[in-house]
Amino acid sequence: MNEDIMIFSAETNIAEALEADPRVEAAFRALRLKCPGKEGRGEWCVAVEQETLAHAALYHEIGLDRILAALNALKIPKRR
Repeated sequence: MNEDIMIFSAETNIAEALEADPRVEAAFRALRLKCPGKEGRGEWCVAVEQETLAHAALYHEIGLDRILAALNALKIPKRR
């Protein structure tokens, strides 16, 4: 694995994921996650700040492996 690439895991906070890169919101929408971003509504849903990607998978009945594969495929650089 490249040490300069962010690795998303089950424990990654949803807000942290969304703030990592604008493409994360597009990936969430493609996976049909219902409240991935601020655009259009002005704010995130309540769960975004507290929940993890594992929680999102469970709540939205989407395989966690699908979410992680989609996000890790983005190869988002780590912030320094």
